[in-house]
Amino acid sequence: MPVGFRTRLAGFLVVASVAACPSFTAAAAPSTNPAYADPAQTDDEGVTSQVVHGDATLHIEFRLPYQPKDRGQARGNSGAYVAGAYEMQMLDSFGLEGRNNECGGIYSVAAPAVNMCLPPLEWQTYDIEFTAPRFEGEKKVKGAVMTVRHNGVLIHENAAIPKITPGGPQKTEQPTGPLHLQNHTNPVRYRNIWVQPKS
Repeated sequence: MPVGFRTRLAGFLVVASVAACPSFTAAAAPSTNPAYADPAQTDDEGVTSQVVHGDATLHIEFRLPYQPKDRGQARGNSGAYVAGAYEMQMLDSFGLEGRNNECGGIYSVAAPAVNMCLPPLEWQTYDIEFTAPRFEGEKKVKGAVMTVRHNGVLIHENAAIPKITPGGPQKTEQPTGPLHLQNHTNPVRYRNIWVQPKS
């Protein structure tokens, strides 16, 4: 199902299939007006889906900006927080080593097996198979797991995620959570976002 988003911020343009909200402007043609973060925005909260998911298949398309004067985490930074807690990093990492805080990294947890980041201004894809953590009562008995393809290439296979990653809307691990797209004050664009629950 297409994902509608809600936001606590001004400064985001959002494509069709979103809820009525004063913070959104609906666009008729996603190809000409994909969602993006306003670079003038100083808050880094982002947009959060209206629905939550547990085990799911996700597809996200994103385009990183060309910021030749910026370096490191200031260069095309954003992230997709699966279940609101586990960040798949977006960053202009073309030609870099491929670390856990670069594009394709599960932030602070796992580096990609190979750096598949394309040059800035190229549309890229993440295809994610997510297995949510399991609980018995309030006790976690099994951690979250992700398999990720970046631009069609396997970069994480059944990667165990032992903890939440910093910066997302969920502060504790839960069996379900929303998809959250981080605004890190860089004009990263998104389009064609899908979340298909597995049950």
